[in-house]
Amino acid sequence: MKKNNKLLQNLLENQIEEIRKQNKEKKKERGSYINQIVMIIIGLSIIIGLIYSFVKLF
Repeated sequence: MKKNNKLLQNLLENQIEEIRKQNKEKKKERGSYINQIVMIIIGLSIIIGLIYSFVKLF
């Protein structure tokens, strides 16, 4: 019985570690998506500002 309990405990600990690793990877992916969106917004605002300034000149 004690050996079975040890085995079950080890299996559970391994599964918990795997889930934690997966959660960390998901958080990294979410962060990169947010960074990409922010960069796109900044790029679009710069392009719109340039177009506006050229239109204002002429």
